[in-house]
Amino acid sequence: MQELKAPLGKFRVVGVDTFVGPREDYSLGDFDSLSQAIRKAKKHAGEMNPVYVYDDNGILKWSGGTS
Repeated sequence: MQELKAPLGKFRVVGVDTFVGPREDYSLGDFDSLSQAIRKAKKHAGEMNPVYVYDDNGILKWSGGTS
């Protein structure tokens, strides 16, 4: 399972592949601002591909896509 908590002062984007086989999550990177992280997440979110943005406390800040 992908670590959800971002490094201090960053925002982590995590995607989940639900299309083939068991659910598998993957990192899309750590970003300096929430707006950068959300932009990246929106590009990857879609049907059968939920994407989440977490802060450095592991708190969910944004989610998109469907599972």
